[in-house]
Amino acid sequence: MNCRFCGANPDCVVLLNVSGGGPFSCISCARANGVYCELHRIGHSEYWPIGTTCRSCIDETIKKNLHRGPNFLRQIYKALPEDITIELNDLFDYDPAVASFAWRSRRLIQELSLHACCRHVSLQAIVNEICETKSIRPIFP
Repeated sequence: MNCRFCGANPDCVVLLNVSGGGPFSCISCARANGVYCELHRIGHSEYWPIGTTCRSCIDETIKKNLHRGPNFLRQIYKALPEDITIELNDLFDYDPAVASFAWRSRRLIQELSLHACCRHVSLQAIVNEICETKSIRPIFP
């Protein structure tokens, strides 16, 4: 199992779920290339076209911010034109049987958390970007 970056065959490897090379890296190369989470001690996964991040960091961000979903969703609904709001709801409501404000706010937190972790910004920064651009492209490119 050779490192995708330096070619070495280390005793300990990091499993990466990113494109552009083999699935293994030595820890030092993973750290140097920004695809290793020091907190959880695991390699990153790729979320194309956004970037890479640690899946555990996403999950923790979701759990920590679920309570903020309703307020973020209200902010976004207030800022977006009606046709964009309908498009956003359609993206969240893949099953009309579960369509609800609570469901949409949870889905919003999931998307915000993914993008915030990949882009190394706060959830509020992404909400602000959505509101300022009057577009959902910051979370649905």
